[in-house]
Amino acid sequence: MLTKQDPENQWQRHQKHFLWVVWGFLAISVINRLSKEFYRLLWVQGESGAVDLGVFAKAVKPWFSGVDVYHTIESAVYPPASYLMLYPFTGWLDFPSARVLWTIFTVVALVGLIYLTVRESKAETQSEKALVALLPLFYATRATIGNAQLGIALIPLLVGGLLIFRQKQRGWGKDLLATGMVTWGMIKPNLSIPFAWILLFAYPNQRFRPFILVSLLYGMLTLVASSFQPTHPLSLLLTWFERARSGAEWGASEGGYANQQTMINQINQLTTASGNSIKLSFSLTTPITLLFLIGLGVWIYYHRRVNLWLLLGVTGIIARVWTYHRQYDDIIMLLPTIAIYQIIKNHQRQGIKGGNWLLVLLFILAFVPSNILEASPPWSSLFVTFQSLAWLFMLIFLIREAWREKHEELKQGQ
Repeated sequence: MLTKQDPENQWQRHQKHFLWVVWGFLAISVINRLSKEFYRLLWVQGESGAVDLGVFAKAVKPWFSGVDVYHTIESAVYPPASYLMLYPFTGWLDFPSARVLWTIFTVVALVGLIYLTVRESKAETQSEKALVALLPLFYATRATIGNAQLGIALIPLLVGGLLIFRQKQRGWGKDLLATGMVTWGMIKPNLSIPFAWILLFAYPNQRFRPFILVSLLYGMLTLVASSFQPTHPLSLLLTWFERARSGAEWGASEGGYANQQTMINQINQLTTASGNSIKLSFSLTTPITLLFLIGLGVWIYYHRRVNLWLLLGVTGIIARVWTYHRQYDDIIMLLPTIAIYQIIKNHQRQGIKGGNWLLVLLFILAFVPSNILEASPPWSSLFVTFQSLAWLFMLIFLIREAWREKHEELKQGQ
């Protein structure tokens, strides 16, 4: 006698085969794009190939030759410590050799990023692990490779160090390793500075030890780098801050999208088109930036004892929108993706049904064709709107989950 099968059981039976089919299609697309981006990183000349590595090299060599970089090189917008961290890659090699070294470094960092994603997502079956391993290879990662940007190396070092600091069994060896990893992860301030709140508040039983260790090492690197410049370190930092601010304002209208500067720019364009004379000034950039940063700090302090991945996910979203970013900086959105994936898996283990639709959304966000952003309106606007709304939804989901975990902790403590 034939019986009607439960749809959920049918899905469980065919899930493995379905995941491998999806993996195959995605893997073909990823391999094709990766090959193009590594080609761009290694061999393409001009502004299309390893452009940011060229920008770094243009500032690093003069920096350590005593040239007043912030007053002579327009593209020098990184803080002093970052140029010292970049010296091993661009300070002593010609540009073709630097590209080869950076390629090797990128491959190693990419392996670390994939390992971190698979391990922390809590994927279980081999097919699921294989599918999750593709998440770090989404459109932002590929743009990072071709441009020779910093996100691929920044994330595994920064997050890996923060995770090590949370381990209960640690000695000075692990602390120093974590300190070095997190400090290098601070190489790109507009992505990494918001994570300083996690260092400061998310280790309440360690008496600010992680924050102090990283601050000391970063301060030492700043002083060493500053010694090669003709300006006093404090004046140098003030000059850098001004350069970074003006660079962010310029970038808001030259390639950045879905962040506070571009929102100001878009509001001004709309008011101009409607004949309204009221405009938001870019002088609001710094106050709004500080508002984002302070608000995040207050939230992290209140939720400092919740799952670290909830803090990392929320901080990743705020880090993406709090100041100027281009498409390659979307790589930071991998953190909330991992956090949400981990939450859904934990819910499923607890017998809480649902969540598969949310996992599908995460993959759509990762593999939506990013060249839509370069298309003419309305397609480019649709891409930005879709991504922005999805990020807002992810932020709400993570904040709600942190609130739930926080209040469960308070109930258990009563």
